[in-house]
Amino acid sequence: MRKIFEEIWTYLPGSVGLTTADPHSVAEREGVPVSNYVDLINKIATLAFWNPQFLLFFRGQQCDYKSGYATTLLPAIFRNQHDDLKDRYESLARAEDILKTEYRFEGEKGIRTHGILRWALLQHYEIHKTPLLDVTYSPRVACSFSKIVGSADPTFVYVLGLPQISGSISVSSEHEIQNIRLLSVCPPAARRPHYQEGHLVGDYPTLWYAEKMENDLHEVDFNRRLLCKFKLQPGGDFQTISEEFLFPDITNDDVRAMADRIKCRLSQSTTRHRRG
Repeated sequence: MRKIFEEIWTYLPGSVGLTTADPHSVAEREGVPVSNYVDLINKIATLAFWNPQFLLFFRGQQCDYKSGYATTLLPAIFRNQHDDLKDRYESLARAEDILKTEYRFEGEKGIRTHGILRWALLQHYEIHKTPLLDVTYSPRVACSFSKIVGSADPTFVYVLGLPQISGSISVSSEHEIQNIRLLSVCPPAARRPHYQEGHLVGDYPTLWYAEKMENDLHEVDFNRRLLCKFKLQPGGDFQTISEEFLFPDITNDDVRAMADRIKCRLSQSTTRHRRG
């Protein structure tokens, strides 16, 4: 993806009010403390006004993972793992094949023919790691994923500046980013995307294993789009959503039941693949 080259308006720890910086400077800092949800929303509103060229998306994490001195926001398939990247992509392909045989909902033709839709379901239902990153349009959902409630330590919400979206799958060739709106591509039986207001973002054009081996990991790191990093302070009122609501069980989400079946079949397939 293309990194943000122009200066952005952001908050930095220790600064009074807004200041100009670049995403790398934001990634290297420790994060701007916010004491409650109102404080967070006020700052987000200011960021949106002063950075109108971007649409703001959010990601909540319990920890600020770093590569060197800077925050890293890599899609799951590229994160620190001991197995070979080629093996991860081969495992992902097996998961896609199983999904095509298990899928019995609206949009079956799209799942059979479009790999990016298969990745969306596999990623969002935690069946398999993909080259896509989970984000949300909702600051409240991001706060919930940061697990700030009950935490004795600060947690984090990241603000990403992404291109404007125009449909179920929005593509920006200029920024080399694609954005999948899960509400539009998942069947009605999938409840989780509706509760989480979820999106998935990744490289465009989609790079498969052979092409990805020719790219450095920093080129797929969404810290290149980081507008601001907030550090949520323990004890504040952040109006989070319960995990029971964000992650409905199989009695309330039919796609969750399918996901569990695919995980089981994938585990068996992986065992046979290793033996073979």
